[in-house]
Amino acid sequence: MNIHELPKIAIDGAVFAIDAKTKALIDQDNHANAMNIEKYRGSHEYFILYDKERRTLAEGHDRMPGDYDRLIRIRLPIHLGQLHAMPTDEEIKQINEKAQANGMNFAMVDSALNERLSGRLPKIDVHGDQFTVDWRLKELRSDTTFAPLRFNDFDVSPDGDKYLFLYHKPSQSLVFLDSDITELPKDTFLVEVDNELVLDPVATAREYMLDDAAFYPNRPFILQHTAKVTPIEETYLVELVEQNRTQRDTDGRDEGIRQR
Repeated sequence: MNIHELPKIAIDGAVFAIDAKTKALIDQDNHANAMNIEKYRGSHEYFILYDKERRTLAEGHDRMPGDYDRLIRIRLPIHLGQLHAMPTDEEIKQINEKAQANGMNFAMVDSALNERLSGRLPKIDVHGDQFTVDWRLKELRSDTTFAPLRFNDFDVSPDGDKYLFLYHKPSQSLVFLDSDITELPKDTFLVEVDNELVLDPVATAREYMLDDAAFYPNRPFILQHTAKVTPIEETYLVELVEQNRTQRDTDGRDEGIRQR
């Protein structure tokens, strides 16, 4: 049995594969944890009481009033429990919209998230250069030079929602400027990338010790991102250079450009 190929659902962030042959939900993180759901089958839906702390079905002795805060009632349509292959992403979108609208307390995993759960990292295009997003190592890693651009070297936008850095395209490296620069570096661009919750919600969830699909489907996983790129000649740095040139005329300085 190849778990990767089976359809999956997320329950409170935990991911379970649907095994139609055994009528079970198999824990993505622990394949030995298989929950048989057949005895909870109704006429149109499986009516499941899930214990989110134990990651298993709640039996009679778990249904005391004091236990209710960890229990989740799930309604899984019969036809989903009988799937032998993943639906299309469009079908999954419709399934999830219906589940959310009707309080069914599950979300079907789409193809992008399924790829991520199998170990595939997201990519980002930076002005035509392809990088792998590795949030665990806090870096964007070039697919050609394998050299990293480290998040610790990036700036953060004023609203805290984006990462910003100056990028030298020929060398695929970061550019650092002194505050007293008098020349703009050549072939350099201001790059804006999304925060980690957008770039890789799975890695972000793991960083905070949450289940892989903790932010799904509200934050869907995206396999390919594209950075916003602005030529440095079209940024606020043009005005800064002009101001510094005026100042340089009185007390001479170097150009204030560094690469790393």
